[in-house]
Amino acid sequence: MYKNILKIISTDRISSRSAHSAFTDLCEFNGRLICCYRQATNHVSGDGYLEVSRFSADYRVVERQKIVEINFDLRDPKMSIGPDGKIWLTAFARKHASESGHRSTTMMSWFSSDGISWSSKHEFGPSHWWLWRVRWHNSKAFSMAYNRALDRLDLYSGHPGKQMFLQTPHALSKYPSGDPT
Repeated sequence: MYKNILKIISTDRISSRSAHSAFTDLCEFNGRLICCYRQATNHVSGDGYLEVSRFSADYRVVERQKIVEINFDLRDPKMSIGPDGKIWLTAFARKHASESGHRSTTMMSWFSSDGISWSSKHEFGPSHWWLWRVRWHNSKAFSMAYNRALDRLDLYSGHPGKQMFLQTPHALSKYPSGDPT
């Protein structure tokens, strides 16, 4: 029915060199594409940071920024355009393990008015809940969140620059596999 509608013309590396680059997101902001991704030693390493690449009109990387938070492993960055016209970047952040071996987690956000320079971090959302992609409706942000230990998916609302609050517990039924990811 739909045959040969996609053809890869070329491929180019857009990230800086790293052993592990993954968890990408891409959005258009002020007429330019911006791509974010995690870079680290490997998929499960605790040394993740974010890299944000901004493209020229002819799709070449013209700028890269690294977002590093000391003592945190940043994971799964996502971008959204807020009602304030700013681009919001969110990521799950694992605090490095202490001597006891326990880790705490939080959600972090940064914003930019130009896609080049980014604000300092803001922590939002409850600990141990991973809020996925933020979407905006009527000046309010919404996000599905999961907690693996509780085997739950809940709906949160609020603002990633302030706080996100539980809107609907058990928003989706329990996954048969026991893993909501």
